[in-house]
Amino acid sequence: MPDRRIRKTDEAIKAAFFKLLKDEEYGRIGIKALCAEADINRATFYLHYDGLDQLFYEIEEDMICRFREFSERYKEDRGNRANLLSVLLEYIKSSSEQMIALLKCPKSDFLNALIADNCPESFQSWQRLYEYGSQADFSYCYEFVANGCVAMIKKWVFDGMKEDTHTMAVLAEKMMKQKR
Repeated sequence: MPDRRIRKTDEAIKAAFFKLLKDEEYGRIGIKALCAEADINRATFYLHYDGLDQLFYEIEEDMICRFREFSERYKEDRGNRANLLSVLLEYIKSSSEQMIALLKCPKSDFLNALIADNCPESFQSWQRLYEYGSQADFSYCYEFVANGCVAMIKKWVFDGMKEDTHTMAVLAEKMMKQKR
């Protein structure tokens, strides 16, 4: 575990990054502005990161790992899509400011990674979850469902997360169960 000064500096860099990302597009954030916000010099920033991309990907990977740890408590519910989606939405809501900043960024792959973690592992698993589709359709159907979930979650987040997580999870479940 790094010493306390390193952790404090890293926390300051990440907090400054989220603050800037809240008001600016990712591509418009510069190292100079980030360092000023974090109250560090450029050399200190470069001791921690190679650049903004590395910082972004480390933050995103950390959030993915934290969700995986969070969702481990619900491992037995993995076959229940509504419960699993509800867990994901609760996690997003509990980190809402950071999530909004992260999801605003076109570089973010956060939701796609989490949904991919829970992709049915085989066509047989898919058939147990969905009542339609052939083996040839499997990858197309998965992409459709996964990207639809990502878009729905982003809309919910950007609209202020007004609906409760259970309502959103049940809505997603209903949409996924629609027959052709």
